[in-house]
Amino acid sequence: MNYEKIYHNIINNARSRKKDPMFERHHIVPSSCGGTNDQSNLVYLTTREHLICHLLLIKIYKDNSVFRKKMIYALWWMAKTRTKINGCRITSRTYEFAREEFRKNNPNKCNERRKRFIENHKAGKYKYDYEKVSRSLKSTLGKLTKEEMYERMKSSALSCDQEKRGNSIKRGKASHFCLINIDNTNLEFWSYDDVKSITGYDYNQILYRIKKCNGKMPNGSTIKYISKYKGNDGNIGRKRNNSI
Repeated sequence: MNYEKIYHNIINNARSRKKDPMFERHHIVPSSCGGTNDQSNLVYLTTREHLICHLLLIKIYKDNSVFRKKMIYALWWMAKTRTKINGCRITSRTYEFAREEFRKNNPNKCNERRKRFIENHKAGKYKYDYEKVSRSLKSTLGKLTKEEMYERMKSSALSCDQEKRGNSIKRGKASHFCLINIDNTNLEFWSYDDVKSITGYDYNQILYRIKKCNGKMPNGSTIKYISKYKGNDGNIGRKRNNSI
């Protein structure tokens, strides 16, 4: 079947249409695939035509994995939001097709793709401009009101693994110590613990002994770092409940 011919027939039949609330604007060459907002690249379709065109675009871009994935995302969004608009009814078969294709092509929904994404990220294949992202986030958060910020933080806190989040907050901002007693027994503890009840000395005394006395304590025991706090613990982080 010639999907491109069907696609362009629909486009050509709609070229004479003017902007109207009953029509939906469509990019002939999708903007996510390099299309512009020039009038020559825009056409107005009915909701049914719009859905059909996005189904056809998935077939047309079958040899371009990146463009095809973008069209799948667009179709899935349309399937979720257009149950019955302007006389267009999404059938169960179309919805199932959109949902299954989205699952296969979304790293968060497909175990195999997610595993490959994590491996590539660890290997340094993805490059991020952290400084640019930081500025953008700062600008976004700076525009939020106190109430909006509260709702954002509340939603973020409730959508993650609470136990791991607690450990991340604690261990991410703490040093890990080992106390070697006179009888050679070891006791590990964190700086956020009740250090005085564990060692008999307060936290500042311990830091002084490590720095000035190589960890030798007055009672003959020795204390040393297992890991010294230098930033958030990257091994204990958030894991959202909707992640696989």
